[in-house]
Amino acid sequence: MQPDNLTVDEVAKFLRVSRQTVYTMIRAGTIPHFKVGNKVRIKRADLDAMTNTQTQLTKGADDE
Repeated sequence: MQPDNLTVDEVAKFLRVSRQTVYTMIRAGTIPHFKVGNKVRIKRADLDAMTNTQTQLTKGADDE
């Protein structure tokens, strides 16, 4: 079973980017997040929705 909330490290591995890039995306508002104490967490559903939206936008650009 996969966890519902992901750490920055887990998101970085999933997206194949650095931890710093994930933090940059969080600050830019690209990735919705919340904090548990001083730890940043990202809901898996939010990450899935974000990546699905990006995939749809990319596919739409290729169709032209």
